[in-house]
Amino acid sequence: MLAEGIFQGTITIGFALAMVGYFAWLDLSVFPLTTAYVELQNAVGAASRLFGFIDTSGEPARDDAAAALSVPRGEIEFRDVGVAFESGPKVLQGVSFKAHAGKVTALVGPTGAGKSTAINALLGFVRPLEGSITIDGRNIAEVGPSQVRCHVGVVFQDPALFTGSISDNISFGRDDIDLARVKEAARIAHAAGFIEELPGRYETTLGERGLGLSGGQAQRIAIARAIVPDPKILVLDEATSSLDAESERGVMAAMSAGMGGRTTIVIAHRLATVRQADAIVVLEAGRVIDRGRHDELYRRCGLYRNLCDLQMEQAAGAP
Repeated sequence: MLAEGIFQGTITIGFALAMVGYFAWLDLSVFPLTTAYVELQNAVGAASRLFGFIDTSGEPARDDAAAALSVPRGEIEFRDVGVAFESGPKVLQGVSFKAHAGKVTALVGPTGAGKSTAINALLGFVRPLEGSITIDGRNIAEVGPSQVRCHVGVVFQDPALFTGSISDNISFGRDDIDLARVKEAARIAHAAGFIEELPGRYETTLGERGLGLSGGQAQRIAIARAIVPDPKILVLDEATSSLDAESERGVMAAMSAGMGGRTTIVIAHRLATVRQADAIVVLEAGRVIDRGRHDELYRRCGLYRNLCDLQMEQAAGAP
């Protein structure tokens, strides 16, 4: 329209340039408003989830004597446990198994089978709709999550390290853990060797998320942190799945040392890490479909055999 007006002589070139500049200015002024609106809607959604979390009721008040949990052995038993999120279908359905004291129990199965949900139920992050979870015969619903977590060391796939010294990362701010215990935990976790080679040793400052360490080294720091309070129960949730083969061997050696005398539950997609477990529980679609040791499961459980064979094929095809 402006070009037509210029050719016809009804619009001057100066007026046309002014209009183009005006529309460019208007676009620059309005665009941030539309961006701000989108960001505001995202903030409203995030705030809704945040306030929902804040409004969630915490642990009910309990009598201190009744709420105290003593764990002399660390035997864990799931009895017909069912878990669902909000109004959705059950993620766990009638799950029953025992993790015997001082033994290694592995939970295996395809993605979405309910392995991590079972651990979250043990730690009190989700509450079972039905059934019970006991530790040394005591129903954990009677004592509350904080008491359970005092006796459980957890190592996740992604080690949550923070900016600070290695010593602080291992002791995790606990004033009752001195340097001698930190060093002993590092020794058990096969971390003492590389720590002693660092310029500041245990006072070496790490960057956020363990910046400055390799993946295997960071994971061994996480294992040391999990065992420094000397828990009776150790949970290893995909602790080696993000590591290369060389780092995995070092972390597996650290895990084996840390398991000594503790009731250990291992979740692993790499089944090579659980072959020596005392018991393997196979889950599918939130149900326990079989349990036993590696050799017997490989013979009789089709799902377990397929998972093993698939991983062996992937390993053989890897460069």
